[in-house]
Amino acid sequence: PFVQRFGVYGNLGIQEFTGLSSDLKVPRETSAATASFLTLDGSTDITEGTPTMDSITFSPTSLACFTQLSHKLLLQSSVNMDSVVRNLMATTIANKLDYAVINGSGSSNEPTGMVNTTGINTESYTTAIGYADVLNALETLANDSIPMSNLTWVINPAEISSLASTDKGTDTGSFLLEMQSEQDGRIGSMLGFPVYVSEHVTAGEAVLVRGQHSAIGFFGGLEVEVDPYFDFQKGNIGIRAIQDLDFHVLNANSICLISAA
Repeated sequence: PFVQRFGVYGNLGIQEFTGLSSDLKVPRETSAATASFLTLDGSTDITEGTPTMDSITFSPTSLACFTQLSHKLLLQSSVNMDSVVRNLMATTIANKLDYAVINGSGSSNEPTGMVNTTGINTESYTTAIGYADVLNALETLANDSIPMSNLTWVINPAEISSLASTDKGTDTGSFLLEMQSEQDGRIGSMLGFPVYVSEHVTAGEAVLVRGQHSAIGFFGGLEVEVDPYFDFQKGNIGIRAIQDLDFHVLNANSICLISAA
């Protein structure tokens, strides 16, 4: 979908199901199979250890916006205003999609975002996020058997100055957030993992996530349509953008939220 060119969520490694036209059920393991070492000399049975499974259903919810343009604005504009507005609406849709993925409430037709998913890991601090807090977040994921690869940080913009000036020790000159601007919006790294910013992460919080354990389903692409007769008597045209989607965290252990105690 066109909307994927924008937003933070596209950099988190989230699984994507595209071209959906009906509800999709995705199986999920809730407990693993067991294994043991045996001689298998003909006297010992392999102990049964059947994994427990359930499923998550992806069902479309519609993310939409609408605007209208006057005849005079279109007439006097020195640029293709119709195209400009289309791109602005696509960006708006993408920003709202970031909100849904990160902080969606799970009510009022919104998907449940990462930080509001039941069972995610949490780490709390007293004064400010420190070196021990980010290390504890990493260790928490490792203790839950989350692979230590393809992890990503997402922080609120207000945390940039604090994290970039927090010394890892005492006057070491090595700071928690190592700034390094990238074309994809990455601002640097913490513990070697990329850091992105989003206003949809609450101020004072940081999220460490392995996106492969979450998934987003797109039911068709971004639909942007123009109604040239929206308000015929006034000469206004209407432009509508709709993206049908659903998002789910498949493994809550893959997320750790750092927040104030």
